[in-house]
Amino acid sequence: MKYLINESKLGSVIQKYLDDNYYPDYGWLEPEQYKDEFERWDEIYFEVNDHARYKYVSGKLTVGESPDLDGYFGELWRPAFIKWFEEHTGLKVHEFKVID
Repeated sequence: MKYLINESKLGSVIQKYLDDNYYPDYGWLEPEQYKDEFERWDEIYFEVNDHARYKYVSGKLTVGESPDLDGYFGELWRPAFIKWFEEHTGLKVHEFKVID
């Protein structure tokens, strides 16, 4: 059986998956706190289950291995991840990279 899912619904599914599986261990801070931390250190690491899963350095967002995301969503998760990250942190992503 073939299912059709519209783009906004898929975005919601991906964001729900990110909320459930990529939520930082310490929770989300206020956007101003991320801006202050970035100005002070020039990089921010986001730990999930005590492992750095993604980092933000000089406008570049890097995500560690993502076989689960690629397996479930192909490359469609990438723009959703950027949007999700920017909404939670207030930091602008100028470059995005996935480490395989």
